[in-house]
Amino acid sequence: MASLAALYDWLLPGKTWGKTEDQRSRGGAEDCRIRALPKEDIHLFVKRIPNENVVPLVDRRDMAASVNISGVAMLVAILLVVPLLPRGFNTAMQHEIQELRSERRQLVNKLNAGRALEAKITSSRNMQEWAGTTLSTPRADAIDFAPPAAAGNAVARRLSGR
Repeated sequence: MASLAALYDWLLPGKTWGKTEDQRSRGGAEDCRIRALPKEDIHLFVKRIPNENVVPLVDRRDMAASVNISGVAMLVAILLVVPLLPRGFNTAMQHEIQELRSERRQLVNKLNAGRALEAKITSSRNMQEWAGTTLSTPRADAIDFAPPAAAGNAVARRLSGR
């Protein structure tokens, strides 16, 4: 019995587990033999038994032991997880803080780029370039001045300086 295939060949002589393709193709009459089993002509009849009226027995001690084991397992799991919660929460908050710092850095860079662009646009040299020759000072008779504000209007008085 050098291998598992040899063991199978010994137990089930009709099979060809340990043989090569050549040996299988050349197989003779000995390959077709089936070993005779004792009492192989006995037939079994299986009768279904109805179990509707059977009442299961309840073992309270077994149930109590199962509940105790489940409770102890849950308690041990809780005792192992609870000390790790603050560290996990701390790690999550540090990650959130780092993301907020990164976002703030990006927004500050964007704000600085906007301010630089605004300064470039509103510089007096660029204003003269953009104004070109098409803009001119309006004539005195083309300017319309607003009438003075009503005496009862507090906002108008504050703006007019009275």
